[in-house]
Amino acid sequence: MGLSLTPDLLRHANLALGCPSMSSDFSGTNRNTNDGPARTHKHNHHSSKSKAQSFGNLHKLQLNLGQIIRAAEHMVNNPFCWTHKQCIFSLHHPQALDLAHNALFSAGIESDTLYIEYSPDRGEMVLKTSESPIHSDFGVRFDRLLRDAVKSNNNVPYIVNKPGTVITVSEEAPSGGAGAIGQLRPDGGWSIHNDDAHGRLVLEVAYSQPQKDVARKCEEYIYGSRGLMRAAIAVKIFYPRSTPDKYTDILNHLDECFIGL
Repeated sequence: MGLSLTPDLLRHANLALGCPSMSSDFSGTNRNTNDGPARTHKHNHHSSKSKAQSFGNLHKLQLNLGQIIRAAEHMVNNPFCWTHKQCIFSLHHPQALDLAHNALFSAGIESDTLYIEYSPDRGEMVLKTSESPIHSDFGVRFDRLLRDAVKSNNNVPYIVNKPGTVITVSEEAPSGGAGAIGQLRPDGGWSIHNDDAHGRLVLEVAYSQPQKDVARKCEEYIYGSRGLMRAAIAVKIFYPRSTPDKYTDILNHLDECFIGL
């Protein structure tokens, strides 16, 4: 069973898909003209096909949102489940972020530790919980390293840590106009001005993702934000599944780590 979408959410989905209201009358009116019957028949055929396609899109959307809700419920109710710290879904929709947020709200799922990322170019939505101790510790250590580097170089301006940085990314529309909007959450962000709302330098710490996925995400920070992000640093570390929080195991496998700018 998929999620039972509320009327407001259905209406939102209809408008986003460019569909008329599901309560609209799709039947044509047979006017008393010579070419009326032929045009009415063609119009009805086209409208029926369009209506079937609209229902098909809504049904698929309904199933996708249902999967997202079930995963979110599991992640919120099982915060120590390392197997499902991150769940990935395919969701191609111009209003994917709004629909996901509205669906979770309608289902009564609210959590300060549940985050949503969406890459419109790939149609990929990621649910993930707050960072692990490894992410947090690496972020703190890198912040100290960065500050020490700034202090030792008089030519580098002062930097400001931007915790909880959220990067807005957009899809490049075929016509050159504005495309679908997404968002990404790096593990760290820094800028050189206190009043700058964005981190211009971002940090991505990964241990479960393949190296190529980490590199692709760092590129997406820069290209997806249309250059708003100036640089991205990736740290791909060894992941000991048996002891995921032990730094000694990571230090013993430094040759398996990767750092890229």
